[in-house]
Amino acid sequence: MIGIISKGQRMETTLNLGKKGETAARRYLQLSDNNLLAVGVLLPNGATGYYLSNGVGYDSLFDIGSISKTFTAQAVLKLACENKLSLSDTVDKYLQLPSGVYPTVEMLLTHTAGYKNLTPVEITVPSLLKRSYARANVYRGIGETDVLNALSRRKHARASGYFYSDFAYALLGIVACRVTGKSISALLQELIDDYHMKSTYIIPDGERMKCNLRGHVIAPWSWESDNPYLASGGISSTVCDMLKYAKAQVEQVHDFTRMAQERRSIPASFGGPKEICLGWHTYSRSNQCWHVGGVGTFRSSLIFNPKAKCAVIVMGNAKGAKSANVHYLAKLLYSEMKRHHISILE
Repeated sequence: MIGIISKGQRMETTLNLGKKGETAARRYLQLSDNNLLAVGVLLPNGATGYYLSNGVGYDSLFDIGSISKTFTAQAVLKLACENKLSLSDTVDKYLQLPSGVYPTVEMLLTHTAGYKNLTPVEITVPSLLKRSYARANVYRGIGETDVLNALSRRKHARASGYFYSDFAYALLGIVACRVTGKSISALLQELIDDYHMKSTYIIPDGERMKCNLRGHVIAPWSWESDNPYLASGGISSTVCDMLKYAKAQVEQVHDFTRMAQERRSIPASFGGPKEICLGWHTYSRSNQCWHVGGVGTFRSSLIFNPKAKCAVIVMGNAKGAKSANVHYLAKLLYSEMKRHHISILE
């Protein structure tokens, strides 16, 4: 079904998003003529549906940003299932580092290693002096040596609360590479293959959707194939593949899929979330798991509930306003889905 939205925007959809969902999607698209949107929904009855803005196809590639971390987490958990590493080991067991107190693999997985900045300033500042985060990859040109040198300067790990960290996942990628002798690109590709995601890539050869920066279309981020920060945000995918990934999480198709949803408590005295999974974020007293992503101006949000057997993925090419961004839309659609306000069109 094709429905007129406004300002020349058209939606190809197999979904009825309901009044609130339609309004939120329209609000996002009206921010700019260059805004693009892709939505996929898995309903509790097992039915799937899509909602695509004009210019977006089922095979259109979006950068998924930090949702890539969930792939890295499961690649590490897969190694744990194969007894190739232990989550309780400190990372200096696998890396050659100066003597010191280093975080465990589990601390890196749960963002509790004490790295209070998104990433060490010496890694990002040189790039930020040359280009903005939205316009170009601030991690471009970073290698393993840069990451390990930064770790060596931060070798006094202590029990900590939650501090979200790209750096932690770059380290996890390096640990997994050292354990297996494979590149980070190869490890992530193996995990992608485990989920039979045929249109998901690390550094894709094909054309990706363009970013929308305040109405101006710009190129997506570029990467080197051995960049450790690929583990934090280097994957590109389609709405169809990401809904397939979400469904696999709901069904817990592998041991490492289930492990990624295991919960760990975070001391309340530290603030932030009280619980976190080994590969996902969650809420206390909720069966919901989620992760958001953003690189450049791409934004993505994936929410799923294994108990309720439902999921929603939203992908866009612009940051959006507070009440008109992809995570707001994903949360709203999840809530509307639980209220049975979303349905598949005949």
